[in-house]
Amino acid sequence: AVSVSWRDAVASILADWALLQAPQIICTCRGPLGLLLLPNGQLCISETGHHQIVTLGNQVAIGGFGYSVGQFMRPTGLAWSDTAIYVADSDLNRIQKLSWPDGRSLRCVGAYGSREG
Repeated sequence: AVSVSWRDAVASILADWALLQAPQIICTCRGPLGLLLLPNGQLCISETGHHQIVTLGNQVAIGGFGYSVGQFMRPTGLAWSDTAIYVADSDLNRIQKLSWPDGRSLRCVGAYGSREG
C-alpha cells in the first residue's frame, strides 16, 4: 500500500484544481458529484453527466452510459479498498466493485427494477 501524507494529498488536489482553472485546459466534467482521494494522491470524481469515473492528473476514465456491468447511469458515491474502487450507481440501484485503474468488474450487487429490495 502506498502511504500519502495529508499535506501531499492536499497539495496534489490544489495543483490539479489549479490545472482546471488554466485557460488552455478545458474541463469537460458534467455533473461531478462524488470525490475520492486515492492512496496515490489522485483525485477521483464520479461524473454523473458522462456516466463515468475520472481522475485528475493522469485522466483515467472508466465506465460510460449503459446497463452492463462496468457501465453506469449516474454514478454518485465512491469508496476505496485495497486495489478496488466501489461505485454507487444511483439510477441502476447497484454498487459495483471495479479494479483500478483498468475498470474490470470484480463484483456487482443490486439491480435496476421496480420491486422492493
